[in-house]
Amino acid sequence: MVMIDSAGLSDVGRKRLENQDCFCVEDNLNLYVVADGMGGHLAGEVAGRMVVDSIRNYFIALSSKRKQPPPPRHDDSLSPEANHLLNAVAYANSQVYQASIDEPGYRGMGSTVAALLFTPDTFVAANVGDSSIYLIHESNIERLSVPHTVIASQAELEPEQLQLYGTDFQHMLTRGIGIEAEVEPDFCESPCFEGDRFIICSDGLSDKVTPDEIREIASVGAPRKICRSLVDLANERGGDDNTTVVVLTIGKEMGLWPRIKRKIDGISKTGFGIQRKAAVSFPAKAGFPACLSSFCRSKPEEYTGIPRIQFDRPTRRWGQKTLLRGHPIGFLQ
Repeated sequence: MVMIDSAGLSDVGRKRLENQDCFCVEDNLNLYVVADGMGGHLAGEVAGRMVVDSIRNYFIALSSKRKQPPPPRHDDSLSPEANHLLNAVAYANSQVYQASIDEPGYRGMGSTVAALLFTPDTFVAANVGDSSIYLIHESNIERLSVPHTVIASQAELEPEQLQLYGTDFQHMLTRGIGIEAEVEPDFCESPCFEGDRFIICSDGLSDKVTPDEIREIASVGAPRKICRSLVDLANERGGDDNTTVVVLTIGKEMGLWPRIKRKIDGISKTGFGIQRKAAVSFPAKAGFPACLSSFCRSKPEEYTGIPRIQFDRPTRRWGQKTLLRGHPIGFLQ
């Protein structure tokens, strides 16, 4: 058994009046989620909170063996945990989508999501939108999440044309939670090892701090201190958006008494700056994959065969984020 030392922190930033980010650190479920809501008035805050609550409640119900929502998908080639995480994301999407239909004040709201679930042998990472998941392994940092933005899509197609796109396209999403009745997350599953560190964050951090800077700051120190350092740096560089960070460290093997004590005292929290320890097992180190993209289950054409983005339809803007309307994904009908 190993320990996951975890902490999370969210900050409104220097320019915004409300915080539409939300996160959860659920050590008893080995579940960690960041969501960045979008929508006018308080709808973005509602969407972010609904995403986190829906995913957490899905796994709480699963662990307590209560009746689950009908699973929208099951892939025999995936682990049960990967299927559960994808179903939880689909459930969150349906909840936000239905709320946006039922409540006039919530029309058009949506959210990103970035989630990590730890199994006895692996981790499963899933994301929709531009919230990020990073893995630091042996002083190297790799982005596990796939950014669903116009800029990222264009970079795959014609990287030499990126200079033609303004900064507005950086926050124009091609995929989001709650925008359509169904959503397709990107995800991967891979072993994790003692000493690995994971960072889940909203774009308030990734826009202001480079991956190499994240690696340098997150390579040493306790997760709580790392969260504070990263948020402070984003604010020092303008704090234009809400910034949310969850940091996880895979620790050493636990003895019997710490495991018993965790069972007795373990409390999972959602909120700001909560730090707890969770126990999962991991396999003997047998060589870490040089490129985690080989573990991605998404179809290859999702990375290389995206149709050229056309901008001949209206778009809807929420703060710094924009969702494409109609083409190619068909958002905001």
